[in-house]
Amino acid sequence: MLKIVLIDDEQVVLQGMSHLLAEEFPDHEITGSFTDPEPAIRFIEENPGQVDVVVTDIKMPHISGVTLIEKIRDIRPEIVMIAMSAYTDYEYIRQAMKNGAVDYLLKPCRRKEILGIFEKVERQKKERAQETEEKQRERRFLKLLKGNEDWQDKDFCIFPEGKACVCTMWSDRDRGREEWEAVMYRSREELRKRNAVGTVEEHRLWIVTPISGTEGEGFPDICVNDGNLVVHLKKNFKWGQRELQETVHTLLEREFYMDFNGRLYAWDEEIWQKKTSQAEEIKMEEFLPFSKIEMILMRGREDQLQLTLREGRRRLIGRTDGFEPVQLKKGMIHFCYLLEERIKTEEAGKIPESLSEQEKILSDLRNSRTLMQAWANLEAYLQQILSFFQEKAKVPSYIRLASAYIEANYMQELSLQKVAEYVSLNPWYFSSQFKKYMGISMGEYLNQIRIKAAVSLMEERDLKIGEIAELVGFKDSAYFGSVFKKFKKMSPKEYRMKIMNK
Repeated sequence: MLKIVLIDDEQVVLQGMSHLLAEEFPDHEITGSFTDPEPAIRFIEENPGQVDVVVTDIKMPHISGVTLIEKIRDIRPEIVMIAMSAYTDYEYIRQAMKNGAVDYLLKPCRRKEILGIFEKVERQKKERAQETEEKQRERRFLKLLKGNEDWQDKDFCIFPEGKACVCTMWSDRDRGREEWEAVMYRSREELRKRNAVGTVEEHRLWIVTPISGTEGEGFPDICVNDGNLVVHLKKNFKWGQRELQETVHTLLEREFYMDFNGRLYAWDEEIWQKKTSQAEEIKMEEFLPFSKIEMILMRGREDQLQLTLREGRRRLIGRTDGFEPVQLKKGMIHFCYLLEERIKTEEAGKIPESLSEQEKILSDLRNSRTLMQAWANLEAYLQQILSFFQEKAKVPSYIRLASAYIEANYMQELSLQKVAEYVSLNPWYFSSQFKKYMGISMGEYLNQIRIKAAVSLMEERDLKIGEIAELVGFKDSAYFGSVFKKFKKMSPKEYRMKIMNK
């Protein structure tokens, strides 16, 4: 007999499904029928043993059926989930299946399809009833591993509290669940002998083995063919909720360390503790001499930069100890900030807009998951600085002088004639050369500088829009408004409101 809960925001669908199931499966029991998912979730949570199957619509007003399925799987993972949809949106249905639904029905539901699905569920229930104690322990262990179960529940104790154990983890991102399940199957006899428990989670195989005075520490290594890129880690602990969670966290941290370093390094417990307690600050000077890189960049020498980067990468990969990820990335970012300070010195305390992508690159560097990703981001950072100096070297000194003059005097009345006189050039020639090297006319450049200054002043709420216009060099407020809208795609008043509402 199956105990069934039906969830659909249409009462007529619930009535029709209830009538059909009562007619075709008189032994089954409808233990709940809900038009609102929230009461259904509470019922399932508060009534263990009263629900074997949930049939739910996946398109409801308050909560999607996909989210509902995920929530129910977290509360009662043993419940069989069936999704219904009036939409042939197979991506949506795929998400429902991914979140734990075993099958789906398309509305209007056909009698034959409904009967076929419930016959399938009945078969699954019988198979589950015949499941061995070993498989039940594996499922319980997976729940404990993820922290999804109440540790005080006696059904989930597995080992006595405080029992000395060793937790072993194998991790291989190229192996799926089926491959690790096959490893478990081949090793089942050894697991029985040692009273060990194991489970598969994502790309990892976890095994906890109790330790007695006469036994060795943990599961034999011969059960898994490690290969070159398989992380194999283990740690002793005493069985308990906090101890298991701390052990899992520690091994996942070590997996990340080894992932970052290309899975080329492994240590036993003693060497690992020694290494992590002495996590030194990474000095990028070992791989990229700062003064040399600075000189190469400022001279715009791409050939020399590539040679230096190749040599630095060779030294990086050749390091035998591997790198602590946080420390290495911290060292790389510090190296980048030193270069930024050097640019600010060259550019009168400012970082040019042409280097606007720098912060995005640094963000990617911080989030990099591997050594080579971090190095690639560092190279991208240096390459952008190189491009900046290469472009700068092409700009004549009189253009650089003129742009600096404009930036220092934008609040005054500046004309093409006045700036051209400042750099001792004919106005017509200066105008053509300015646009050639800067990409915009001098007037556009001046307005760009003024609007940038106006945006900074927008945060000063005591200043009126007209006052801001005058402070940045506009004598006509209406003209200021039109120029501002051209650059910011909104009026000064709208922009100020946007700032105030943040």
